[in-house]
Amino acid sequence: MTVPEVIRQIDDGAVFYLRFFGDASHMESEDNGIYRTIRPKEGEQGVRSVFDIRLEHLPEAQALEKTIAINLRSLVGEKTEGKTHG
Repeated sequence: MTVPEVIRQIDDGAVFYLRFFGDASHMESEDNGIYRTIRPKEGEQGVRSVFDIRLEHLPEAQALEKTIAINLRSLVGEKTEGKTHG
């Protein structure tokens, strides 16, 4: 196996694990076509994660904007698209 193949296998395994974790009864998951998220349901405790980020199909400028939004969302734990932060 080449290094890129190993990296892809690891990434695929992580996506599988996080999707499985998001199916737990106290969790909810969302896939917006660009990335997936998991988070605890209202009133529950658990981890939040942004994963399976798919930017290959986006134009370069839009990909950068989405990457920044994804990073902000993962840090603050809320949707940041369309919001202005000062």
